[in-house]
Amino acid sequence: MTKGKSTEVIPDVIKELSRYSIEHFTSEEKYMADHNYPKLEEHKEIHKDFIKQFNEFQAKINKEGPTPDLSIRVQVFLGNWWRNHILIEDMKYKKYIKDNS
Repeated sequence: MTKGKSTEVIPDVIKELSRYSIEHFTSEEKYMADHNYPKLEEHKEIHKDFIKQFNEFQAKINKEGPTPDLSIRVQVFLGNWWRNHILIEDMKYKKYIKDNS
């Protein structure tokens, strides 16, 4: 993928991930509520922070257009999200539900 091509897809990636995240977080939070997960409010705050970050990415795109710097920032953010949220935070509620069902 050329440098120009990688920046061209950023707006669509941000838009689609924002849409999907809201849908996914809503479903996930309902699942946790249905299982009385005691750290639900904490988890919701983490989701809100994710959405806030994507809103900031969108604002940056609107102001400056898609840039190579933004492409890198999105990639780093998503990599960190995968490692810290999905592999750690989500596993906490998975274990809780498994242990308490």
